[in-house]
Amino acid sequence: MKNKKILSVTILAFLMSFNVSCNGSNDETSNISSQSISIADSDVQLNEWNRVILGDYMLMFSSKDEPDKDITSGTPVVFDFNSMDTTILCNRPNCSHSDSKCIAYTLAESHQLPVIWGNCLYYFSESCDAVERSGKRVLDLNASVIKYSMDDMTRSTVGTIDDHNISSSSYAGSCLIGSEYYFITNDGDPEYDEAGNVISSGNGGRANLFSIDLGSEKIVDHGEIFDYEKCQKDVPFDSVHPYIIGTEGSNIYIRIDFQKDPVTKPQVFVFDTVNKSFLKNDDVFAKQVKDGYMLYYSSNGSTQSINTRDKNTEKKIYVKELATGKVIEGPIVKSPTMSLGNGKVWYDNCCFDIASGKTAVIPDTSENDIVWYHTLYKDDYIIDIYGENGKQTVKIPVNEINSLFE
Repeated sequence: MKNKKILSVTILAFLMSFNVSCNGSNDETSNISSQSISIADSDVQLNEWNRVILGDYMLMFSSKDEPDKDITSGTPVVFDFNSMDTTILCNRPNCSHSDSKCIAYTLAESHQLPVIWGNCLYYFSESCDAVERSGKRVLDLNASVIKYSMDDMTRSTVGTIDDHNISSSSYAGSCLIGSEYYFITNDGDPEYDEAGNVISSGNGGRANLFSIDLGSEKIVDHGEIFDYEKCQKDVPFDSVHPYIIGTEGSNIYIRIDFQKDPVTKPQVFVFDTVNKSFLKNDDVFAKQVKDGYMLYYSSNGSTQSINTRDKNTEKKIYVKELATGKVIEGPIVKSPTMSLGNGKVWYDNCCFDIASGKTAVIPDTSENDIVWYHTLYKDDYIIDIYGENGKQTVKIPVNEINSLFE
């Protein structure tokens, strides 16, 4: 574990320094930095709704154009919590970020963020084709984990899974625990004609949890997350959307959305990474699992069903203590966008303190703003504020927020 942390420090130092050469310097080696970068003690990297927290830094997608830095909206960037500045996730000298030789371009094209292990970035590649086999048209799927070396900027395939695609939700919800990289696949949800020829496919169907040990490069199929046939009878659905929503101890929490237009019904499953087993946990719209809590919400009084066409639903926050099972009822909210952080729920332009049950408006926000919590950095909260002028990432002193609940 310590080796992983040290190498993670090295790679982020390279990211921050090499990108100088992308913006003008011709001397590649002069930009290698030996600066010390703090990485959190946690051995978990969670790609949480397209954000990966790494101690003093966050991997994310840029939400706006910054011409002075050659950054366009949707570019993978490294965000520095100390300077509140962004750097393109690229270490290629004099790079224009406009072709597949650039790692940032590759990641932007597939809209995915990597995880970092050793001196490498890891991401997904996949293919889906209809091919002729034994006189029938069948679905040909494969999913690969790709390694990008920061040392020599080469790429290599470290593992391939046949007959599976990467679930689109894995691009926004995968996790690295130690050296084990966990992600979700699907079978392409094929449909066949009477003769047994495939006529369509989608991003649904059976969902499997896989992991690859980035040290040994061994791939393990942990099996189907849910019983497909049983769920078809119990919760009829047209499509399936699985999400990794957080970790707690040795457990990975996965929400499955079963959709049959216009109704969506959720189920939450837990995968025990020690015993390598699944257990159904709940039937709620869980948004996040963090710091010993599960955050979920109700829609028009129901935590188990949402009509996606009804835009005027009343939504209410609930927080479940994972250790005790105790459920704490929170306020009514306008938006389903909500996040957990440091014993609080961040929603609309407000903050709900779980311990006291009190709610307060976040300073310098308007009633139509929406906030998202990233992390606690030193003595500040790092949050996003989505408003009329787009997204702003800001620091708010912890004492300032705590004073709102006194």
